[in-house]
This record gives sequence, structure tokens and C-alpha cells, in this order.
Amino acid sequence: MRKAVLIAALILFPGCWGACVSSGRAEHALHAEGWTDVTVGAGHWISPHIIEGCSTSDDVAFSCSGLNPAGHPSSATVCCGFWFKGCTIRH
Repeated sequence: MRKAVLIAALILFPGCWGACVSSGRAEHALHAEGWTDVTVGAGHWISPHIIEGCSTSDDVAFSCSGLNPAGHPSSATVCCGFWFKGCTIRH
């Protein structure tokens, strides 16, 4: 029953797609850019393009912190899409 409700919500309410995006995708994007000691915070999937400054094609925004490629403590927002879109790091 729970799976049926989740599937119906995903089909009927595209704004919920961000809830299905793993925080591991944000961590992978940061590691690929050279970040270390990455900590991924909560995902913001309700209107990430308005609240977090992501693109309208993004479905979730993760608040992240760690050591940037220069080795300095830093924070960033990682915006990810659910369908056919990767993640973008916003500094």
C-alpha cells in the first residue's frame, strides 16, 4: 500500500521527485570536483530553484560543507535533478 501511495505521489506531484534523490549523488559530485571531508546536510526538495538558487530543472538542493580543492573549509549547495539531470555545485 505504501509503495502505491508513493508511486501515485510521484506521478501526480512532480514537486515530490526531489525526495527520491539520494544525498550520495551530492557527495559524489563534490568528490569529483576535488572536495574532501564532505558533509552533506538535509535535502531541500520543495522549490529548490526559489529557495536555494538552483535551476528550474533541479528537484532537490543539498547544503554541503567540507574542504574545497584548495584545502580551505567551505560550504556549497549541490542542486540535483531526478530525471536525466546530474548535479551542479553552487559556490
